[in-house]
Amino acid sequence: MSFSISHTGLEGFRLIGRRPVSVALWALVMLVFCAAIVALFLAVAWPTLAALDGLKDETLGHAEALRLFGPLALAVAAVLPVALLMKGVLLAALFRAVLKPEKVGFGYLRLGGDELRQVAVALLQSLIAIVLVFGPVFAIVHLNLAFPFTAGQWALGVLACVAAFLLYIWVGVRLSLAGPMTLAAGRVRFWKSWTLTRGRFWPLLAMFLLANILAMVIYFVGDMVAEAALASSGVPFHFSYDTDHLPPLAELALTSKACIGLGVYFLLQMVLAALQFVVAYAPQAGAYRDLTSAREA
Repeated sequence: MSFSISHTGLEGFRLIGRRPVSVALWALVMLVFCAAIVALFLAVAWPTLAALDGLKDETLGHAEALRLFGPLALAVAAVLPVALLMKGVLLAALFRAVLKPEKVGFGYLRLGGDELRQVAVALLQSLIAIVLVFGPVFAIVHLNLAFPFTAGQWALGVLACVAAFLLYIWVGVRLSLAGPMTLAAGRVRFWKSWTLTRGRFWPLLAMFLLANILAMVIYFVGDMVAEAALASSGVPFHFSYDTDHLPPLAELALTSKACIGLGVYFLLQMVLAALQFVVAYAPQAGAYRDLTSAREA
């Protein structure tokens, strides 16, 4: 099959139609992983969060800020491997569903070498993003602290950051098929994506824009539905986050009344996240499949 922007960009919708049960299982996996991430983060950071809450509007000194935010950084470091494993498991399942549809199993889910290789690819892609996107910003901010910039130097710095971001988009698109290539080959094939995408930057960019715009539409529409589900329980949405202004008895009644609504809301959020994930990432596998078929034809 030849590569088509619109056809490949809608790969996620076709996959949802073919494998709705698998998508539902991925939503369940997301729920389990997210619960584990939140629980682990709170287990590590709860004393610090409680201390910050007790400070209210007090101004922190530099030493005090370092003492309090150090454990928060430790909590983020603790949950990062779990988040990466979740991404590896879900990406491998998604790419498997597109490239090896006959190997259904339990929603295409596995835990083995394929998943760890997806984690490795994700880490390499994240490293490129750090170098090309955050690196220039970090360098310019610290240079300005050491040698205060003039207006003209700031303009040059902003242009440099924009140029680095555009470079990141180009490199990111060229390397975007590394994940599905790695799944198909059974070994990390990070730089091979560069060869396969040669001369295909603009069609691939258009495909990714289409897929991500559709994923954003799914988020906004789905989030409105989720909020409506919570509101149908008789509880305004923001009350679930801020009940300081309520008297204790009213707060207790509101909390009891909101339990079902909040449960529905978070369940819908996980389903919504799974749909977004499929719509945004399935085109990568579809593009790899179609470009490989076109090259072999």
